Amino acid sequence: MVAGLRAAAYGLSFMPLSLLGGSQIPSVNQWQTIRDPYTDTEYLAIPAIRPDWAILHVQQADSLGNARIYGSKFEDVILSRAAQHIIITCEELLPEYALTDVPEATDVPGFLVDAVVYAPRGAWPTSCYQHYSLDEETIRTITTMKERDQFLAWIQNLPTPPTSPLFDTPLAKEHMVKEGNR
Repeated sequence: MVAGLRAAAYGLSFMPLSLLGGSQIPSVNQWQTIRDPYTDTEYLAIPAIRPDWAILHVQQADSLGNARIYGSKFEDVILSRAAQHIIITCEELLPEYALTDVPEATDVPGFLVDAVVYAPRGAWPTSCYQHYSLDEETIRTITTMKERDQFLAWIQNLPTPPTSPLFDTPLAKEHMVKEGNR
């Protein structure tokens, strides 16, 4: 999947990847192969993945959509370049231009972002570096649910804000500070 996101982020139709010897993944996905014109090595041609939307949760964002990710960025930066539209949710919403002092620390530039939502604990039950850890008990609870109705009942029984780690929709709307098209 990462190779497909990278292809889209780089504006390519595919990303070459070393052959996955012994794996059925290439045939199941009907991936084509391509020969390197310089070495004649055969590679898989992983097709570009261009999501319509990406929702990324970050530690800090300003009202212009500039966002910083502290700690491991995983594939969030590549995803922000591959997606057609981006919504940033953040632990800390900073004033306009607050992140321009060190531009090289900005992981997602505001011109790529369609909306910013102030959403403290928005990554829960997963973690957000420097803010909160993984909620292992909740993850175990969710992953043991077998039916959709179990999950919906569990959601209905969560406490409401401000005690809930989930973010209240009216508050999210109140803090929607940037919207529009790129």
